[in-house]
Amino acid sequence: MALKRCLLLGGSLLGVVAGLNACEAPQEAATAPGGAGAPVAGGAGVSGVSGSAGAAGLPDPCALWSGPEGDDLDTRLPDLPIQKMADEGEAPSSLHAFRAACERPGLLVVRVEPAWCKQCGKRADRVAPLLLPFPKEQIDVVTVLYAGPDNAHPTEADLRAWQQAHATLPGLLTRSSDGTASSLVRRAKVVPTIFLVDRRTLRISNVLGAPSDRFFVEQVASSLEEVGGAVVVPDFSEEKPDVDALFDEFEWELVQDMVAPLIPPPSPSNAYADRADAAALGALLFEDLELSGAAGISCATCHRKDKGFSDGLPTAKGVSVGSLNTPAIDTAAWNRWFFWDGRTDSLWSQALGPPENPVETAGSRLHVAHRIKSAYAAPYEAIFGALPPLEDSERFPANGKPGEAAFDAMTKDDQEAVTRVFVNMGKAIEAFERTLRPPKTRLEDYAAGNFEALTPLEREGLKGFLASGCVSCHSGPAMSDGAFHNILMPSSSPSGPGDRGRIDGIDKLLGSPFRADGPYSDDPKVGAILATLTKGDELLGQIKTPSLRGISRSGPWGHGGTFASLEDVMKHYGQAKVQDLMGPRTAGERDPAVAGFGGGHNKELVAFLLVLGGG
Repeated sequence: MALKRCLLLGGSLLGVVAGLNACEAPQEAATAPGGAGAPVAGGAGVSGVSGSAGAAGLPDPCALWSGPEGDDLDTRLPDLPIQKMADEGEAPSSLHAFRAACERPGLLVVRVEPAWCKQCGKRADRVAPLLLPFPKEQIDVVTVLYAGPDNAHPTEADLRAWQQAHATLPGLLTRSSDGTASSLVRRAKVVPTIFLVDRRTLRISNVLGAPSDRFFVEQVASSLEEVGGAVVVPDFSEEKPDVDALFDEFEWELVQDMVAPLIPPPSPSNAYADRADAAALGALLFEDLELSGAAGISCATCHRKDKGFSDGLPTAKGVSVGSLNTPAIDTAAWNRWFFWDGRTDSLWSQALGPPENPVETAGSRLHVAHRIKSAYAAPYEAIFGALPPLEDSERFPANGKPGEAAFDAMTKDDQEAVTRVFVNMGKAIEAFERTLRPPKTRLEDYAAGNFEALTPLEREGLKGFLASGCVSCHSGPAMSDGAFHNILMPSSSPSGPGDRGRIDGIDKLLGSPFRADGPYSDDPKVGAILATLTKGDELLGQIKTPSLRGISRSGPWGHGGTFASLEDVMKHYGQAKVQDLMGPRTAGERDPAVAGFGGGHNKELVAFLLVLGGG
């Protein structure tokens, strides 16, 4: 069978877009689709020795493949420890447990993917129909979930949720018991990473990074023949749907997802989240310059509409200058976790952080309560009920918060009454923020069929955005997976230390009284997810994925505000690391699923990102 087997030049998936691939196949096979479906550089996607396993020089075509001899691209599937769910019988100890007997030539298809990757889930639903042309007895499929929805080690609950969401996924669904499955992703740096393996010898025939449907089927057919299985000729004769010819059908689905209606998910811990009167009060509180302890600062000071609800500064400036960049908030209602490190689990509890932060507004909950009493008593009481008797200055001093003498001297009941007002302020602000939307862009017109809405350069940038794996983390209408990743973005301080991110955020979250399962939640049972949070070394340096909506208006970029231009952001990805940003300015290790790509494509990618800003 003459199917395409390629090695991309320059170590770049974006080389597909520019046609930078060298192929062993006859010339007529060179039209096989590339993009996200192409094999990846550094050994991924490179065929093994052509022909059957016996023809590869092995003394015994059924002997366990010990590894390459002078060819480091042709390796054996590692003996990776894995786990099934507890009620599915005895769990296999590793991937090697799936090795087939000698008389069973065929392929082991190992899919490695994380639960945070939305495009992986979409591809998972396509696996079974794509394998229908092949003999069932010659294809075994194992899916290894290597990370949960927040990018921590997957729990059994994560495995069950993935199984429920993708019930048609063939074969066995497992998880990595110790997180080492992420090492497999380093072979492709794009997820899902798919290994095509001779199931008798465990020799890796091919590695694919997020392949297109056509490319996946072609490579399965080629690898199956190579290991002595059936000869199958893929049939893709059906008509292509009406999409931009630059994209395959699946890529076009991902584009459509980007422009789907922005409807925020429910906020069950806030019973007032979708009340118009609460949103109206929240809008006033958001702009109020006297709500803070330092007059002249409001939420809107750092979240300006003309700056994409950011502030245009490298790091936030309130009472003093902070150490973190102000994130845009016009898609905040779509987040599961809040702040860069995820230290809160609701938008209302996030709104309670700045008012009492000495760097941001240097205020207190007593001051907030008195301001609401003096300026917003009627609308507040119409929504939340009667305010406490704040006019009694002996019971309710003008200023104070937990840990300060004035507040701590109050009775417990009066402390609780003031804290309730403080919490309700946050719930009103959340109701307002849930009404925010990013600006409409030309991408909506383009996805609707007006292919001229984007320039050729912008379309190439969109193609590269999909092909390079950006869409793995930045997907859907909010263009964020809501998870945490370490991409070695530097802290704002040249001397360090690197920001610890999620590993500390979990501790702060679990230590907060304003959790979704706490006494101030309107539905504490929704906070049950907190009991499933796990901590591990992989969380060190992880930062929450920002939305790309409105990105051109929200710079400087990076959680430390260290990139002055989008070109600089692309260089950071394109070089895989920037030498002068290493050392004390970063913490932890780079996420294996974050792909580097050639710097020669930065212009196209920046052009596409500018579109997302409404340009």
